[in-house]
Amino acid sequence: MTAFVERARRRHPGATVVGVSHGDPITILRVALSGRPVTLQALRGGDYAALASVTIVTYEPGADRPHVAPLEVRVTDEQQRAMR
Repeated sequence: MTAFVERARRRHPGATVVGVSHGDPITILRVALSGRPVTLQALRGGDYAALASVTIVTYEPGADRPHVAPLEVRVTDEQQRAMR
């Protein structure tokens, strides 16, 4: 996932790019971009990507790291059942 983000930055500088994935890869991306080690403990923590969540990764000019903002969408039990 970090390779996708870097490739998108190179190919589309200054643009908005959308990537879609499953929870595990998005969670790994969140942890990696935050600068923390990608460990089982980190992946099972509060950064796990919820069902139907959106994560915004923003690179500001001159910043060492991107800003990672998870936006959690609340999905009801009925909606979860309908998605299966």
